[in-house]
Amino acid sequence: MLDRAKLWPWTKGYSTVGFRGDLTGGLAVGVMLIPHAMAVAMIAGLPPIVGLYAAVGALLFFVPFATSRRLTVGPVALDSLLVLAVLTQLYEPGSNDYVIKAAALAAIVGALQVGLGLARLGFLVNFLSRPVLSGFMLGAPFIIGLAQLKHLVGIELPQSQQIYLVLAGAARNLGDIHWPTFAVGTSGILIQVALRKWKPMWPDILIMVVLMSIGCWAFGWQDSGVAVVGQVPAGLPMPKLPMVTLAEIWRMLPSAFAIAIIGYMEGIAIAKVFAQKYQHRLDENREMVAIGMGNLGASLFRGYPIGGSFARTAVNDQAGARTPLANLIAAIVVIFTLLFLSRLFYFMPKAVLAAVVIVAVSKFVNVGPIRALFHIKRSDGLLAIATFVATLSLGVLWGLTIGVVASIIPTLMRLARPHAVELGLMPDGREYRDLARNRGAVRLPGIVLLRVDASFCFLNAGFLRDKIHDMTLDRDVRVMIIDASSINDLDSTAFDVLERVVESLQDRGIHLYITGVKGPVRDILKRGRLWEKIGPSHFYLNPHAAVQHIRHYTDLLSECSAGAGI
Repeated sequence: MLDRAKLWPWTKGYSTVGFRGDLTGGLAVGVMLIPHAMAVAMIAGLPPIVGLYAAVGALLFFVPFATSRRLTVGPVALDSLLVLAVLTQLYEPGSNDYVIKAAALAAIVGALQVGLGLARLGFLVNFLSRPVLSGFMLGAPFIIGLAQLKHLVGIELPQSQQIYLVLAGAARNLGDIHWPTFAVGTSGILIQVALRKWKPMWPDILIMVVLMSIGCWAFGWQDSGVAVVGQVPAGLPMPKLPMVTLAEIWRMLPSAFAIAIIGYMEGIAIAKVFAQKYQHRLDENREMVAIGMGNLGASLFRGYPIGGSFARTAVNDQAGARTPLANLIAAIVVIFTLLFLSRLFYFMPKAVLAAVVIVAVSKFVNVGPIRALFHIKRSDGLLAIATFVATLSLGVLWGLTIGVVASIIPTLMRLARPHAVELGLMPDGREYRDLARNRGAVRLPGIVLLRVDASFCFLNAGFLRDKIHDMTLDRDVRVMIIDASSINDLDSTAFDVLERVVESLQDRGIHLYITGVKGPVRDILKRGRLWEKIGPSHFYLNPHAAVQHIRHYTDLLSECSAGAGI
């Protein structure tokens, strides 16, 4: 029998008070979601109604698996931008093939997220470092906003994520601006901004969309050339998975993986904020499954990839929502609208939907995070700038790719040339510190102490072999002590190199001692019989213990230790 409390811990102690909060939260999110989902669908090059289809499927399928109590999912601007970047390379935006393949992309993204969540591989999001995300999040709003420029001014512009091409096209066609469309779009922006300042608790997007749609109906703006949403089909499409060939899946798979990771990062970051605020338990891997199921649901209803929305989640929280049930209520609001109110969309100007997007993404234009990166670490700030520039000049996918590669290369370089320092004895006679950083540290005659601050692996095996050779080459060395307290792992390549180092030192009459060996590394040394080859009596807890052994049980230091004070 299923344990309801374990599957849905938010149902424990559920009351009418909780339901009232979920009801108001769901209604508020549903009302906000309708124009917003339609607007961001346009970013993806899709008909506005597809945004509502995606919202319904995502909300219905997300709820049974969610552990976050306030996160709300659906179409979002960033995922829409990524969808546009992927599909415009393969299909014509707005075409029937394009719509079908957008649904197929949602299914691939959802399957990947569910698989990663079940395999507990949520840690993969760590490949998107803070500098990469900061640079990307600064560049994305410019691309999203400029993609709406053609709807705002009523002229044809290049369909490109390279903003210099869009700006050049706008400059060439300045004389063709459709002023009635421009007036409608800018009025929509101004109304939203004014309402947010005057009545911040009012649903500014809904009020603006209703006012401008009524204006279009009453004054016939469409007769002046203002583009409107037009006739949209009533009801919901029958749930079914989109038809897609294996070859098409392989073409979309790499990009789908990027969307899956980014979509999950959006959702989990938002969920963590509210989980910490209310001290709720959050299962990160199950949350990835929930978002993946949301994508599969969006695909079934002919939608496109979805993610977590910070703006709608904040509204959900402010309206009093307490559990994921608010998402189900929001879905009912959207379904009711599609079934009975779809005719009201006819007079909705596309310039108004563009205004919704432009105002929504403008809040993300913030250089504060990048400035903070420069303050913490200059190289991270430069990485963020490089990602920002690459995103604007090459597009979102190339921008992300370049950012990730640029962040991994320095990490690999640090791993290939790890921090490895020679240690000296401190005046207290027990501690051993970096000779280069501590003036009071002194070398022990006849002894070289090396500390390695990295796992010993194939990337750095040659570097550490050469380091040991150089440290013992031109000095009168009788003992080599390696402080291995920072070595967490030892792979087969490094094991072979270490074995050759041991043999080389023994041939030269140099005794090798290793201190601070951790359990996993010790197990590998014993399985490979290197533990016996070095000698069990040559392993100690710390350098001080090793030196004390040498001092008491050999005459190695008797001739030259007086100057070192041991």
